[in-house]
Amino acid sequence: MSNPVIEGYQFACENWCPKCLSDEFGCAESDLESVLDQIATDAGINRDDEHSYDSQDFPKRIWSSETHGQCTQLAGCVDLCMVCGDPFGLADCYPIPDDDWPRVTVDSGFTSIVREDGSTVIHAPAA
Repeated sequence: MSNPVIEGYQFACENWCPKCLSDEFGCAESDLESVLDQIATDAGINRDDEHSYDSQDFPKRIWSSETHGQCTQLAGCVDLCMVCGDPFGLADCYPIPDDDWPRVTVDSGFTSIVREDGSTVIHAPAA
């Protein structure tokens, strides 16, 4: 098994890809970790203890071992950068379903999706 790599960051209530976060911090993507380490050191933040600070205040790493476990064909990829919309690390993750698909949440806690041709109903736990 390979070592996990940083796929993104959780910051200010959003998921960010490394490129978009480096743009936000005004540095090259290749320098982002060094820049974040320096800012954390200056602020007294221990980045290795993610329970000691809030992602609202400082970015937390999202590791490859933590991504795409919740993605499904029904829901699409849920591990996306909220700035650019790209999936973390996996170019071939499930596409996001078309917004024009009718979705109905029923009382049983399941979501039904009827395909465009009306022939197939897919049931999955409601998110």
